Amino acid sequence: MTDPRQISTPAASLPQVESAAVVGAGTMGLGIAMASARGGVPTFLVDTSEDRLTQAMAEATAFFDRSLAKGKLTPEARDAAVTNIRTTTRLDDLAGTDLVIEAIFEDM
Repeated sequence: MTDPRQISTPAASLPQVESAAVVGAGTMGLGIAMASARGGVPTFLVDTSEDRLTQAMAEATAFFDRSLAKGKLTPEARDAAVTNIRTTTRLDDLAGTDLVIEAIFEDM
């Protein structure tokens, strides 16, 4: 049996993600959107609440500002990461997005 740690997929065979979206602006959704944006991928952050989106962007900006202050990001990388996150309440805005990740809070 082949050791799964030895299996690799050539990067050339993987589809290139040019744009992404995360549906749900809670803790997990925001974290995913921030990682994607910091990786250089324009990313929509979607939620039903404009207030939550405003709060999420404030949290993301504060996080990237702290990373800049600690020397973990350059000013250009900080600005690019913040700019790469776009917010919306409309799922229609995701048309043409390469990758959509669902991270909606479930109230059980």
